Amino acid sequence: MDSRALVGVDIVHDLEDFPWPLADQSVVTVRAHHVLEHVLPRKFIGVMDEMHRVLVLGGEAWISTPYGLSHGFVQDPTHTKPVNEDTFAYFTPTARVGVLSGLYAIYRPRPWAWVSCAYEPNANLDVVLRTIDPADVPKELRAE
Repeated sequence: MDSRALVGVDIVHDLEDFPWPLADQSVVTVRAHHVLEHVLPRKFIGVMDEMHRVLVLGGEAWISTPYGLSHGFVQDPTHTKPVNEDTFAYFTPTARVGVLSGLYAIYRPRPWAWVSCAYEPNANLDVVLRTIDPADVPKELRAE
């Protein structure tokens, strides 16, 4: 899926226009390769929630972005959202170290689990997240 009709693009659609033209739980893996840093900050949670919606339960999102405010992020005039390893704590009820994530409780988006995270502050961030069932979110963190 891309907003432009490029070679290899099956679905031409703006990522920030919800809902995406995909059925619930119809995708096994989402690859967001140097995409999320272009998403408007006010749309970021919506994009993550749409990824979760279209992925099968246990499906994975493979995300690569320039790291936070690295040179690679700052140089591109179309980058709008810096991302670092802690950005994804807002989407994971259990932090990477196995404790409850206080950041998740702020917005309570659709829940993800950490699979892996690697980064270089002067290069890229690569993270893999797996969808989890909202019923598996600890009660104290669930949206009311």
